[in-house]
Amino acid sequence: MKRIYLVFALALLTMTANAQNYVIDLDEIALLGTWNVSGSFGSFRFNDKGTIKTIEFADGNYTKITFANGTQTVDWIFKGYWITTVKTNNCLLHLLPWNSGESILNFRISEFDNGTMTLKTYDGAGTIILAKDTSAGVNAARMDAPKGKAYGLNGTELPTPDAATGIVIRDGRKVVQ
Repeated sequence: MKRIYLVFALALLTMTANAQNYVIDLDEIALLGTWNVSGSFGSFRFNDKGTIKTIEFADGNYTKITFANGTQTVDWIFKGYWITTVKTNNCLLHLLPWNSGESILNFRISEFDNGTMTLKTYDGAGTIILAKDTSAGVNAARMDAPKGKAYGLNGTELPTPDAATGIVIRDGRKVVQ
C-alpha cells in the first residue's frame, strides 16, 4: 500500500512540475492604458536608463516606458506594439522603438489576469510586474445638458425625444420611456 501511495505522489509531483501557466489569445486592446510597475528584478538591457516606473500603451499613438533616474524622469518612446502567440503557447509582446538605432524590445507575457501583468525577458533574466492604473476610470456623465433634450445611452442626441422608447437620458437622469 505504501508503494501505491509513493507512486501516486511521484506521479502527482511530476505532473505539477510540468504544469505551466500560459497566456494565449491576448489582444493588444487589453493592454491599453497606463500600467504601474509594482516590482522588477533581474537584468535588463535598459538598466542604464534608470528604474522603470510605468508603461503606457496607446493604440494608434506612441507607447512609452517612463523611468525614474534620480530626481528626473526619462521617457523611452515607441512607435507601436503588437502581440504574437507562438507555437509553444506563449504570448510575446513586441515594442518597436522610435529611434531606429534601438532594436525591438521583446518580452514574454507570463501572467495576465485581473489588472495585473508579468513580463519576462526572453532569456528569463529579468521580470517586470505591472498593475493597471484604474485611477482615470470612466468620465462622469454631463449634468448640464439642455432641458427638453434627450440622449441615448451612447451619448448621441435623439432627434425626437418624446417619441424615443427604452432607456434615455433626460435632464441628467436615466429614464425609461
